[in-house]
Amino acid sequence: MGQYYASNWIPSPEAKWGYFAKNPVGQRPKANDGGSDFFAMKLPPWPTSDTINRTTYVQVPISVPNGNIRIKFGYGENGDPSLGYCTTRQEACWTTTAASGSSPFVFAGETQGLASCGANCVINVPANSRENFVLCH
Repeated sequence: MGQYYASNWIPSPEAKWGYFAKNPVGQRPKANDGGSDFFAMKLPPWPTSDTINRTTYVQVPISVPNGNIRIKFGYGENGDPSLGYCTTRQEACWTTTAASGSSPFVFAGETQGLASCGANCVINVPANSRENFVLCH
């Protein structure tokens, strides 16, 4: 069929099928080719949508014991997960009591804010909504 056979396809209106032509770049058919052929492909079901805003961090509540607490967290895609790199900046990321929408965590070199926790304390970890995070401490 050639390398471009499925490079440009069109979905059906209900998005259950996709259609493409064998000869999508307009070459002339070979004498024994029989002209242009059209194909249909059955598409897998689309994932169900959710209401998670995936352009920002998602607050993941973590239950912690009593004491003054902060949590180091990171992602394996940014280095060794135990180092707690939550971005490509090679510095550990920590929760903070001064978290805001524009600054949901602090790096290890910044001023730290420990949460004073009593019984049944919950610390929110600002997790990347597209990846699985790793809690380090």
